[in-house]
Amino acid sequence: MLNSGIFTKKKLMQAYLIWGIAALFVLYQVIFQTSVGVMMTPVRESFQLTYTQVGVLSSAFFYTYLFLQIPSGILVGRWGIRNTLLFALVTAIVSCIIFAKAQNISTAIFSRILMGAACAPAISIAMELGAQWFPVSMFAFIAGLTEALGMIGGAFGELGLSRLMGSIGLNWRQTMWVCVYIGLCLFFLAWIFVKNKQEDRNASEHDASLIQLRQQLMASLTQPQIVLNGLFAAFTFAVVAAFACLWCVPFLQVAYQVDIVKSAHATSWYFIGAAIGTTLLGWIVDKTGYYRLCMGVSSLLSALLIFLLLQSTLLNFKQVTIVLFLAGLCGGCYVIPFVLIKNQVGLNIRAAALGYTNMMCTVLGAPILQPLIGWLLQSMHVAGISQVQAYERVLLIIPFCYLLAVYVVCFIKEPAVSRTPCQKNQQAYH
Repeated sequence: MLNSGIFTKKKLMQAYLIWGIAALFVLYQVIFQTSVGVMMTPVRESFQLTYTQVGVLSSAFFYTYLFLQIPSGILVGRWGIRNTLLFALVTAIVSCIIFAKAQNISTAIFSRILMGAACAPAISIAMELGAQWFPVSMFAFIAGLTEALGMIGGAFGELGLSRLMGSIGLNWRQTMWVCVYIGLCLFFLAWIFVKNKQEDRNASEHDASLIQLRQQLMASLTQPQIVLNGLFAAFTFAVVAAFACLWCVPFLQVAYQVDIVKSAHATSWYFIGAAIGTTLLGWIVDKTGYYRLCMGVSSLLSALLIFLLLQSTLLNFKQVTIVLFLAGLCGGCYVIPFVLIKNQVGLNIRAAALGYTNMMCTVLGAPILQPLIGWLLQSMHVAGISQVQAYERVLLIIPFCYLLAVYVVCFIKEPAVSRTPCQKNQQAYH
């Protein structure tokens, strides 16, 4: 990592370029996460799906994405960032082609599973490049900015895909081909510009065996504070994965009687708020050191805002957009565990530990809540409950997740970091 010596403007520009390309991959994979939510109606019609099957199709992405987080983090550390990134991009492009050409639900689910595997190392790659190429004192900012780009990907997925289908008139298969071309552009950028930077790892770390890495990783990940950080990430990011990425668009269409373009546009403001929130909260905790306070207050405000949103008779649609933006702004607190984890593990397992944190982000929202919400909606539909009432009742799960996050914060210890400027500068160059 560039923690000593003169960090010149040229080095800084090089760092932003290399990290930025990897961060664009984070943006790209979030488009995949949100795509089923935007394309729900035409995809349901193409494959004649129930709400439960839609939840399964969307969540299929996250099963491999979830279970490959730690292995992909280890792969980044052992195989190299550049090779892992290029292989992941090729796999993502192939999976996108398969989804675009799928003729049945089985093939579509397989393509989503492959997409999840391809996108699993995206966060680890971007975070590791940020840790390698930027000074230690910038890591919290870079971590927040990485997540911000992911949220911008969510906004682009909601806005861009809906406009391709609504305004331009592409069908959902043609829209997926647009994603293929974007992936090809990213692949060539990564091929030209991204490279590893290994000189800051000492020989013992570089030559550590896979067994030693596994032992050190398991020792770190069984620490109570790291587990609690992971639980906080799980509860807070569940809202992004289950609500913003899938069920928000159809909820707005039903509850507020708007078309897909307007509902996707409103949902995109959640991601824009989260993009700002992740960067802002990362900067605040880095400058103040008040991790628990930021985590608790942000989670509580998010719960209140989502609960307000679900009361469809109280808000007009302009107010909905504002509430979604504010909910995303506060919901950016899920980035704080990434900042904490960096100070709690060694350099040689950092990528795997970041992968663990990202795994915890996805462990609840998509694999569990996406299909669960679909099943509950389908059950209420069978029971004769109106769609609006069904959505308002079922989606109460979302603010409840934030309340669980507030409870977890009660047990998280404030990290022992110095808050004076002098001590911060000393810490940055250790």
